[in-house]
Amino acid sequence: MNDIVTRPAEEMSREELYELVWQTPMSKLGAQLATNGPGLAALCRKRQIPTPPLGYWQKKAVGRAPEMPPLPSFEPPQKTSPSIKPARGSGRPLVPASVPSRDAESVAELTPFDENDESLDHMRALHPKVKAWVAEHRQLQESRRAENRQRSRDFWGGSLRHISDLTARDRYRFRVTSTLFRAIEKQGGQIGEAKLTGKVTFLVSDQELKCVIAEKMSRATKIIEGAGKWTAFPHHHQTGLVSSGFLRVRFDTYVNGRSRDWIETSKKKMAIILPDIVSAIIAAGPLLAEAAREREERHRRYEQEQAERRERQRRQEIDHRRWSQFQDHAENWRARARLLVFIEELRHRLQIEGDADIEGRPLSEWIVWAEERALSLDPFQNGLKGLFETISSA
Repeated sequence: MNDIVTRPAEEMSREELYELVWQTPMSKLGAQLATNGPGLAALCRKRQIPTPPLGYWQKKAVGRAPEMPPLPSFEPPQKTSPSIKPARGSGRPLVPASVPSRDAESVAELTPFDENDESLDHMRALHPKVKAWVAEHRQLQESRRAENRQRSRDFWGGSLRHISDLTARDRYRFRVTSTLFRAIEKQGGQIGEAKLTGKVTFLVSDQELKCVIAEKMSRATKIIEGAGKWTAFPHHHQTGLVSSGFLRVRFDTYVNGRSRDWIETSKKKMAIILPDIVSAIIAAGPLLAEAAREREERHRRYEQEQAERRERQRRQEIDHRRWSQFQDHAENWRARARLLVFIEELRHRLQIEGDADIEGRPLSEWIVWAEERALSLDPFQNGLKGLFETISSA
């Protein structure tokens, strides 16, 4: 065995790889064969080597693993013309050409889970964020019991509704969510806020992607007794809706102008759908980053246009004030000339009529006062340069 596992997987025969992948999980085996789990899974598909199904290693641990299928003979793939199907509901592709493809192969080796396995070991293996939900539920139960004990001792009595234990549907949702969280982290993403209601925020390429992982609900056509007993959290769901018995994963963040939605069916459970969901979440990161850059660029251009508009407006206001002052100087120039002619006429009449006092001042002083006021209107008192210096400071 040691002399085999030190060789790269590409150099091994189909028979050797076949034996190895059924002896050791690919997530561990990949490192020994100079690759990783997803790369080893892709190589097995390419070389038509059957691999263990989801849940195989858990079942093997308890002696319930299915038998190894025989290694089929290799059939060269037929060459076909490539076809490209556009994303439904949008003319734009989900993944741009600049973003590397993240198809199901890159997430093929999800942490497996058996939808019917409700053992304590499986619940202990939950992702820490999901474990926190279990702890939160337990704390709610204990708080409610303590409150009801206190109420039973009070005079008025009356107890609040008992918080039931986690149901099979709750535990199934927790295991699916935990599997999805670990797969996203394995692909380089992060788990942000994760609420017990199923509202989750993924962080991919420094972008937030809001999702909901919850029960698919249906509107009840008739009153069903005990309709809320399928979950320990009936208050999380709208009254009048009942469980469909299937999970739903929905993007609340729009990517390329649309949302995404996956609903499992009796023939296509979440274990089959998860690789596509993981691929879409990882691919959404670069798309959201590009959209954020476009928004920032639009905002930058808008701010630049607004700054340019404000600068034009400021210059127009300055020009308007300067022109108004220029016109005032022209009016003063004409008024000065008119007033000096009038003052000359006053001096002529003073010589004819003689001087007199007005409020203790002779008429000759009044004429000097008027002449000084008229001369002050001269815009050229400091020369032509002084005139335009005055205008430019407006």
